[in-house]
Amino acid sequence: MDAASLLAGLLLGALLATAVTLGVVTMLSRRRPDGAGLEPVHESLDHLHRLLAGIERDRATAHGELREQMGTVGQASAQLKHETAALVTALRTPHVRGRWGRSSCAASWRWPGWSSTATSSNSRAARTTRAPECGPT
Repeated sequence: MDAASLLAGLLLGALLATAVTLGVVTMLSRRRPDGAGLEPVHESLDHLHRLLAGIERDRATAHGELREQMGTVGQASAQLKHETAALVTALRTPHVRGRWGRSSCAASWRWPGWSSTATSSNSRAARTTRAPECGPT
């Protein structure tokens, strides 16, 4: 082989490789949509982004309201705990316990339809029952 034919072969190979590369680039550019083809996709993504931003704002607002309500529940629970402890302390003293018991007993007999004397009929004969002695109120 002489140098001229070797040089011609290399030149022909380079031209063939360049032609193949240009063909591949041309095919890939034809597959890729132009900017106008992507416009509906961009609009949909922008709309979705706006929706998600609105949902996030609503979530943050709801979270703040829930946090505030939980704080109120915590304060009410602490106040209830304090009041319950005061009631327990009060009911442990003998004079309050007796007065509370008498008032509870009297209140239970003041339900609608109940009086200091109530009648009940368990069998054929009606008998009269009296309210229990609740003591002085």
